[in-house]
Amino acid sequence: MLADKLIESGRVAHVALVGHPGVGKTTVAAAVVKHPDVTARFEIVRLDGISRTPDMTVLYRRAWDDIHGNKKRYPRWLAPPFDPQQHREEIAQLCQSCTLLLLDDVWTAEDYQHLCLICGEHEHSRVLVTSRDKLLLAQMPDNEKAVFTVPALDFEPARALLCHHAFAGFPPPTEGEWVSLIKNVVERCERLPLALTVCTRKHCIYGQACSSIQ
Repeated sequence: MLADKLIESGRVAHVALVGHPGVGKTTVAAAVVKHPDVTARFEIVRLDGISRTPDMTVLYRRAWDDIHGNKKRYPRWLAPPFDPQQHREEIAQLCQSCTLLLLDDVWTAEDYQHLCLICGEHEHSRVLVTSRDKLLLAQMPDNEKAVFTVPALDFEPARALLCHHAFAGFPPPTEGEWVSLIKNVVERCERLPLALTVCTRKHCIYGQACSSIQ
């Protein structure tokens, strides 16, 4: 569905995945940009881990490296301190092809606007963004954006994810204290994929003591 939304020829140029931290937004976005139909249509520029206080010089240089493959030196205008708004004409020439820009973990609409300039002016370029802020694209016209909320997992998928990491490929136990322990961990982690993965990957192996995750 997300891949189709990016590929379709309408005016939707901005697609956002929003939700709580650890819910899996980055994982979903990473899967989308690897979809065969997406890679066949777009040049991919990927900026991960933008965070609350992004360094625009670093991010724009990472985009430059994605586009030019580390084969060209940075231009003079891309020197710190770098303000994207002062170099809009130069940035507009950065991407000449149909581009999908993945912006992971954007916190503010201002940062989003600064980074969207990387896409240039190609009419079929798109931006896929992950954010905790469901109102990140609030100022965008409705017909130019699509916002998808990524929910926490249901119990059974959350349990399966926990067991996959906790028991290292062995069948999980189906009776005894382990059953209640698994249920408690899933509930304590609020069915968030990142929390389940971190909590169990290194600390709960089948046959060992379970005190580390209690």
